[in-house]
Parts: sequence; C-alpha cells; structure tokens
Amino acid sequence: MGIPKPKQTKKTQTNQIKMKSIKMKSIRKIKLIDNEIIKFMNENKNERNPYIKASEKINKGFTSKQIRQRWISKLDPLLSHEDLCENEKLYIIEWVEKYKNKHPSNVINWKQLIADLKIKSGKMRSEIKVKNYYYLKERQKKVLPSKVDVSPQDNNVPKSVPSSPQDNNVSTTVSPSSKDYNNNVQERQVSEMMKIRNLIN
Repeated sequence: MGIPKPKQTKKTQTNQIKMKSIKMKSIRKIKLIDNEIIKFMNENKNERNPYIKASEKINKGFTSKQIRQRWISKLDPLLSHEDLCENEKLYIIEWVEKYKNKHPSNVINWKQLIADLKIKSGKMRSEIKVKNYYYLKERQKKVLPSKVDVSPQDNNVPKSVPSSPQDNNVSTTVSPSSKDYNNNVQERQVSEMMKIRNLIN
C-alpha cells in the first residue's frame, strides 16, 4: 500500500505551473544552443580542437568539455539513437570480457569497442549508451541472488522466511504524514527550480 497523495494546495499548484514554464524556457534555450553547436561543428569539424573554438564562439556558459560531451553523445548526426539490438548487447559483453582477459588493468578502451561495434553492426553508438548498458548488466549480476537461497549449515534446506519483523530484527517504519510528504515535495520542487534557473542564467 503506497503513500496517499496529499491534496494540492494553491501554493503547490502555483509552484508546479512556474516549474513547467521554467522547464519550457530551458528546453527552448537548450534547443537553440544545440542548433548552434550542430551548425558550428558541421562547418568546423575538420579543424583542430573544434570544441574549444565552439565554446568561444557560442559563449553561453558552456565549457569545451561540455560541448564535446553533448556532441559525441547526442548531436553527432552519425550516431544511431535507437535501442541496442540483442546482437549488439551480446557483442558488448563478449568484447569487454575478452578485453579484460587480455588487459588485466581494468581500464576498458571504450573508443575501440565503439569502433569495433560500428564495424560489426554498421551503427555508430555513443560511448554513454555502450557504457550504461555494460555497467547495468554488471550491477544486475552482483545484485540478483540465486533462485534458491540456501543456509550455510545445510546446503539442501532452503532458508525459512521470518514470520514477524521481530524474528529477523527488521525495523517497522511508519509512513510519513501527508504534511511531511508535502514539505518534501515542495523542497524538491524548489531545488529543481533553482537548478533550472542556474542553467538558464
């Protein structure tokens, strides 16, 4: 059973409207900046250090590193933004495992993986998409327990489920009141508004 939704007050409704308008303004501003980056990179992509020059020309508070990251992860027209197919997913896992066996330093050459993946599948993928997929699979391996959880004393007997929270030293918590919930929501909304304002300014 979830936490009941609190009744919205006029203040929370006003804050939500303000946040939506701020978000819309920031989205429009980001689209304008993206268009400037695309235009500049298409005209100057063969130059040395185009990201530094783009940062100087655009001059909207973005560093060359931020512009480079935006270009290689989102804006480059060569990138394929569709989901990874099963063959690509398998290739990424196999490639990293082979690479780790050859290079025990635990530093993965992602650029090489992306180049090999492009040759294999014919699609250019962003480094972020490939890394996110690989690390997600790694986390899932570590978190997911086996189907049958056995006790250390007897490998053939499954663990018993505690009948009450006190049997397993599990604390019982009371859900927060709607007033606490409203305060938390308002605090999050204010912090989001501040982040968006900082991004716009």
